[in-house]
Amino acid sequence: MSLLQFMDFKATDFTTTYPDIKPGVGGVWHLRWDQFNPAQGQFDVSIIERWLAAEAKNKLHDGTAKPLIAMLLVHTAPDEKDTQGVDYSPGWVQAIAPSLLATAANGTAAKMPAYNSALWWIYLTEAVKALGAALDGRPQVIYVAIGHGCDAELWAMKSPWNAKMPSGVERTFGVETVRLLDTYKVAFPTTPLLVRATPGSGRKTFTMEAIKRGIGVQMCGMQVAAQNAHGWGNEFGTWDMLKAAKAAGVPAVAESTFGMGSGEAKHWAILGMLGMRVDAIDVHPPWLEDVPADTWNWAVKHMGCTAETAPDAFIILRDYDTKYPPIQWTGSNGVVSGQSDWPGDFCYYMTRTSPDADAPRFEDIGPSDAPESRQCRRITSATFEISLAAEGPYDVAIRWLDEPGHWLSVDGGATMLAGTGSGQWDTLDVTVDARR
Repeated sequence: MSLLQFMDFKATDFTTTYPDIKPGVGGVWHLRWDQFNPAQGQFDVSIIERWLAAEAKNKLHDGTAKPLIAMLLVHTAPDEKDTQGVDYSPGWVQAIAPSLLATAANGTAAKMPAYNSALWWIYLTEAVKALGAALDGRPQVIYVAIGHGCDAELWAMKSPWNAKMPSGVERTFGVETVRLLDTYKVAFPTTPLLVRATPGSGRKTFTMEAIKRGIGVQMCGMQVAAQNAHGWGNEFGTWDMLKAAKAAGVPAVAESTFGMGSGEAKHWAILGMLGMRVDAIDVHPPWLEDVPADTWNWAVKHMGCTAETAPDAFIILRDYDTKYPPIQWTGSNGVVSGQSDWPGDFCYYMTRTSPDADAPRFEDIGPSDAPESRQCRRITSATFEISLAAEGPYDVAIRWLDEPGHWLSVDGGATMLAGTGSGQWDTLDVTVDARR
């Protein structure tokens, strides 16, 4: 049940920075490979010790340690500061296995490690073993993330520079990444691991190979909607990996995308991840600034819960974003595959068992400044089922749009509320005895 800030480079006390977020905010730290491994066979573990000592001063509101995620940083894509990106392989490694260049369709180039070099992977493997010897079992670190690809994720290069990569890069990256999962598993017998799966190619292979080894999933694509959130056939959606992790009983963590615009978009992205029942969320700094503390406090209480421990149940009545409708194709093997934004409601130990025909989806309805107005369903009649372990009675809060000429009835009229036509979102609080 953790909320963390991505790119925590200075052991920042985020709980003091954001005092209204409870119980507090953790951090995600990147250890540069070149700094950790300055010479062959030499590993500067003092970097780790200084970081942990600095973080030990940072506490959550309840006095517990600031939760941390650590990872070995190997490669970043071009940005305003580094126009060709950065290969964080140590200098001595680059002298043996020089950096490569990938080229976009427009001719711009991006630097990448020598992913097609067998020696490069041997040296990275040695660094992972040393990292495990120094970091495994440290109580402040709740996860160690695996992300030796571009931007600390698991792809050799991201768009647009992946248009043309050196020979052998993609195949070698895929084969060696799976082998490296075994190295991490041995190096970290105590601290839980996460594979940083991405929206790009290889996500199904890396996700499922990690899950088979008891490694969790960190989905680096938390956003309000996405064309590839859900897939079928040979397609594996980005949010599908969270469902697969939860089904296998391994950790499922969501990481935000950069930017994401309005607070409303961030609000809905959080709802989606809670619907996936994630164990933790790490976000870029604007997310902590743009999302109200009350929303984060509510979200944190719902992370990492089971039917026995969840504080309550909820359902968000919605469907896939109309900008990302289902599309499908037939592969050369005859398999029909497809993808879409996540379909159906966001369900958190509560489901709608009645058909969609009785609850059509609407969008942009109600006050424009209300997050509920982004999308909802207009209910003719609907049946819901609660799957919490706790027995009833249940206190139920229903958010509904008070439109002229409409009314709300619960349990066959046992509770009724006539609309006033205010055009505002309102809440009806009722108590029901049955799960259904």
